[in-house]
Amino acid sequence: DLIDWEYAGMSDVANDFGTFVVCSQYDEAQGNKALDFYFDRHATSEEHRHFWGLVVMAGWCWYIWSLVKEAEGASVGEWLFIYYRYAVDYIDKVLGWYDQAETK
Repeated sequence: DLIDWEYAGMSDVANDFGTFVVCSQYDEAQGNKALDFYFDRHATSEEHRHFWGLVVMAGWCWYIWSLVKEAEGASVGEWLFIYYRYAVDYIDKVLGWYDQAETK
């Protein structure tokens, strides 16, 4: 087993999940399977929307990072677009899950 203690306890655990899904280029089905594996059970609706919210945020964060790197002269290549797509492809869906939870 390998344990990465670099950011242990410094942030929401869903941050790592978000970056994992984005950098693995998982689709929603693959991400949901990984999420259930993470919890060793089906994620609750609250966990599901929270962790997918962090997929959106990871996409956005890495997209901004890519823009900075490109502005500094480093080529990020297709990753700039990949990061961007995760932010925009899932934002409306995740916000919809939060809206549904508020109306219950």
